[in-house]
Amino acid sequence: MNKRTRQLQRTMEKRNRYSKEQIWNLNIYLTDHIYCALKQFKNQRMYSYPAQFNSEKEWIEILDKMIWSLEEIKNDYPNDPLYNYKYCIPIDGKDIYSQEERDKMEKESDIYYKKIDEGLHLFAKFLQDLWI
Repeated sequence: MNKRTRQLQRTMEKRNRYSKEQIWNLNIYLTDHIYCALKQFKNQRMYSYPAQFNSEKEWIEILDKMIWSLEEIKNDYPNDPLYNYKYCIPIDGKDIYSQEERDKMEKESDIYYKKIDEGLHLFAKFLQDLWI
């Protein structure tokens, strides 16, 4: 290996600042950092808010939706109505939930994930407004 190749290799290693685990679960890694930053941002004194809002209170409500969505993802969707259903073991080969109960949980789960999506869409929409 010549000197130029070694220099190039060292340069590339410096650029790879993230561990394999962080890259493997990049969604969790990024969510955790964005979640913490948004919480801190929300708790700072705000000197302004986006022009489309009539008050700081409306902006705080949007931030709360973003934070809630990121927290749910960060904690692996703990409030998903189907969470317990997905991980329960049938007793004697029989499902412990009736078809009606499963249908109800699926509808509630759809609402839950739409709420998460709403927070993520709001984050994307207002990303450039996240400054104090």
